[in-house]
Amino acid sequence: MSAETETAKQLRLEARKIAAERPDDAIALLDRAIAMLKAALATRVDASLYRDLAECFGMRGGMYRRRRMIKEAVASYEAGAGYEQDEEYGADNSYNMVNALVVPVLGDPALVANDNFRNKLRNAIVAVRRQTRASRSSDFWAFADLALCLLLDGKKDDAERAFDRFVQLGGLTPGSFESTMQVLRELQEVFSAAGRPEVAALDSGVDYLRRASESGPGQERTSCFVLMPLRAKKDAEGRTIDFDDIYRRIIAPAISDAGLSPIRADKETDGPIIHKAMFERLLLSEIAVADLTLNNPNVFYELGVRHGGKARSTVLISAEASAPFDVNLLRSLRYKLDNEGKIADAEVERMRAELKAALEHARQNLVESNQTDNPVAALLQDFQLFDKPARYKADVFRSFAEYEEQIKQDLRDARNRNSVEDLRRIEERIQLEQTEPAVMIDVMLSYRALQEWNGMLAFINRMPKVVRDTEMVREQHALALNRRNKGGDRYRAIELIEGLIAEKGPSSEACAILGRIYKDNWQEMKEHEPLRARGMLKRAIKAYREGFHADLRDTLPGINLATLLFVDGSKSSLAELSTLLPVLRYVAELRLQGEPDYWDHATLMELAALADDGEGIEQHLTEALGAMQESFEGSTTARNLRFISDAPKKLEKSGDMLSIAIKELEGAAARIGAKQPKGQQR
Repeated sequence: MSAETETAKQLRLEARKIAAERPDDAIALLDRAIAMLKAALATRVDASLYRDLAECFGMRGGMYRRRRMIKEAVASYEAGAGYEQDEEYGADNSYNMVNALVVPVLGDPALVANDNFRNKLRNAIVAVRRQTRASRSSDFWAFADLALCLLLDGKKDDAERAFDRFVQLGGLTPGSFESTMQVLRELQEVFSAAGRPEVAALDSGVDYLRRASESGPGQERTSCFVLMPLRAKKDAEGRTIDFDDIYRRIIAPAISDAGLSPIRADKETDGPIIHKAMFERLLLSEIAVADLTLNNPNVFYELGVRHGGKARSTVLISAEASAPFDVNLLRSLRYKLDNEGKIADAEVERMRAELKAALEHARQNLVESNQTDNPVAALLQDFQLFDKPARYKADVFRSFAEYEEQIKQDLRDARNRNSVEDLRRIEERIQLEQTEPAVMIDVMLSYRALQEWNGMLAFINRMPKVVRDTEMVREQHALALNRRNKGGDRYRAIELIEGLIAEKGPSSEACAILGRIYKDNWQEMKEHEPLRARGMLKRAIKAYREGFHADLRDTLPGINLATLLFVDGSKSSLAELSTLLPVLRYVAELRLQGEPDYWDHATLMELAALADDGEGIEQHLTEALGAMQESFEGSTTARNLRFISDAPKKLEKSGDMLSIAIKELEGAAARIGAKQPKGQQR
């Protein structure tokens, strides 16, 4: 390694360390490295100098881009591409070349129709494809760049093949998947906001890569719990059936083929006690397979527990003519055994394929809520455990959970003292593999109450997979990423919550979290990136609309939808708002007949503001101030009222009262905040 190359490496490392806090100094370090390398290039020419120059220009372009200095970023990328793509000494990379194409399009999507851009794009596709067939055939970044360029060129099928290779080569490792998806989503946002037809290809690319990530290597899969006898057992005809062999050759491979992760009890289930961990797996695993051969009493008991707690996604299998009358009427898959209780290779292949198809159908049923494979759910269609909207489920879970009272009290004390240190000490003393899910949920929500997002995210990552896979934890995971908002956190949050919605269908809570993420992005972008901000506002409106339609009882997504429609101010948005307001007001007023909380009064106050009703604002402000318990409540409502106050469509009658309400809410929030821990903004 030459002295210049070593010095350039050290300057890049130092620039990376200080980039977040001192970006100007970081860029100055890279300028020094570039000047030094160019001086060396004047005296000798070798590939290492070209490679280092390409990397320095690429880093500098990234720093300019993060500071929204688009012209400077593009100039740096283009300079880097010259060294990177040199036919004799090139760095054999595509980072600068692809960014030199993408970054200008983020500012002006219409460039994709420009002949000069089209020529550059096709040249880039040729160059990257050549690299993937030679020196970069094992580099997943090359296939990510190729897929991105192909999508911009409208070649969806070719892009999907490139994404497949990206996944196979390990592109789903932490950081690489998120950054690839972030670029796709940024393009998707600006193309959607600009109404460009090319957005269809980007939509398909985002969807394809997300689906590929669900079952590809390096990603944790949805769990599938297996209920079955273990080891070798004799049936009523005296045949010896090796159930471990059936699990190894049929059940586990079929589960993996369906993109799921098989979990089987690791202890003999013929004993007299069903362990608590078994109940947790039965009730928390999204999908289950039950082998009913032998009429094993423990398997049937476990199936009853499963049917009592899950409306769908339980697949039944058994050896032919072995299931009892009680379940013969349920759809199940049957496999053939010979006279000695063994299963032929051809039967293994057939059964494995059928079970894979049934499991894929079960995954789809997680989204299709009107379908069920559970006789209990089919007969008791109107039964609900909690008659509350989805947004209450985390707090309901905590209040209903029964576990060691001392831990519950310790967590309560830590929250009241606003003590993250106490919370960490409680976490350290519990062993997660032996801990009840209720304790884990309470610890997670306690971190949330203290707005300790790093601690909350670290704790979620430590949870056992079967708990981490639950709908509630996945929602809270996305929420915490959005609130922490470091690096690609928000895009990772979008992936989590959109994956959950795709898997289970829209819910008021999941859609409200997604709407909040897009709303936060809109706020941050509207001053510096108005086009992307417009796209974010549209996506926030869409998410809140889907959330309110998923559960009309939940006013949270409804009031956010109404506020953002008012902020948007377009003719179509205001027409939708006029239809929405009476429905939302009716739902909100119904809640006053039960046990209204702060949010019910706050919702009615926002509705009064949207209706330009000063008296209504004053009335519900009084009620809200009386019900306020935590500082985040008042600050959140004040923030929403400011959206209304600052909207293009101005209030004609109640502007003064709205200003008073904002001031009162912020003052009350400040007073409470001095005494109590901060909480969760909605």
